[in-house]
Amino acid sequence: MNKIILFGNREDTGFTLPLCRSLAKNGGALYLGSGCISEYSSVSPEFTVFETDRLDVCNADKTVIIFKGGTPEPSFAPCDKVSVIAESGNAPAERFTSKHSLLLTTYGMNPDSCVSASSIGEKQAVVSVRRGVELISGKALEPCELTVKYSLRPDSFVLLPLCAVMILCEKFKDSEISL
Repeated sequence: MNKIILFGNREDTGFTLPLCRSLAKNGGALYLGSGCISEYSSVSPEFTVFETDRLDVCNADKTVIIFKGGTPEPSFAPCDKVSVIAESGNAPAERFTSKHSLLLTTYGMNPDSCVSASSIGEKQAVVSVRRGVELISGKALEPCELTVKYSLRPDSFVLLPLCAVMILCEKFKDSEISL
């Protein structure tokens, strides 16, 4: 089972529902956080999503930590199998990944971002993976462009981190991501 940790202010839930709905279409999700447990799946879910403002330990492989904006740097030392996603320029995420030699996948519209949007339309977008990334399976993904299909256009602040999660978790096929 893949684990996704939404780390930061528990009141900041703007990314939570879009993430769980996208994961529901890509293997299903069990959500634990904000005082509730919700299942977004009709079968045994592939993902467990934890939402928290405190991380004391995280030593599980196939784990992605998503730093929300304004997140403090955690004080624990994770295992080297943890992947981190953050918006470009997120200083706590940069310090944390550097300190523990973890791979950081950044998203945003600046030239330093690992995942960025090439184009955004009403029914699809194209995202660029600007440099190679290591997927949670350990495989490498070389720079490429992926088409992102959706029935409802996600907010722009949600699209890129959703794509980063789908990319790291290998939820794309034939260069296409379905949200």
